[in-house]
Amino acid sequence: MRSVTTEGRRRDEQGGGRDGDSCEHRGSLRTEPVRGSLSSVSFRHGVTGLTRVTAWYMTLMNLLVLLFVVLSARAGDPPPRGATVYASSCAACHGSKGNGKGPASIAMKPKPTDFTAAAWWEGKKDDAIAASIRAGRPGTAMSAFPKLTDEDLTAVVNYLHTFEPKP
Repeated sequence: MRSVTTEGRRRDEQGGGRDGDSCEHRGSLRTEPVRGSLSSVSFRHGVTGLTRVTAWYMTLMNLLVLLFVVLSARAGDPPPRGATVYASSCAACHGSKGNGKGPASIAMKPKPTDFTAAAWWEGKKDDAIAASIRAGRPGTAMSAFPKLTDEDLTAVVNYLHTFEPKP
């Protein structure tokens, strides 16, 4: 009967090795089938026995989880581009929640727009929102963002709709 020590060395309780092998295998883990065992593992020679099924099962499960994450991100999350543009260009004043309470808003008069207020959204068109972002708002701290691409501008306007209160 064979056993494996904690250091990864094989001992033969009856003395001597198997087929002329050395009694010690340092640096690699080898477990031999044990009487009554259902599987065997040999990292030196690949995966064998039931561990092959386990490896296949784990690979399949990982792929299913990855597929679920990708599909759920497409279904419910806001557009990543709009969120990125908002975080880098708007959140300092309008806040990460779109409520007009960003860190820079403390010193501003008038206060930044609260995109979570239903009254602000009444009668607003996407073209008008985009024009305000592109040109800024005179008499306020809202500066112009003329360097935003049309794609980024559309993405951030779409992202602003995620703050809009649901009726």
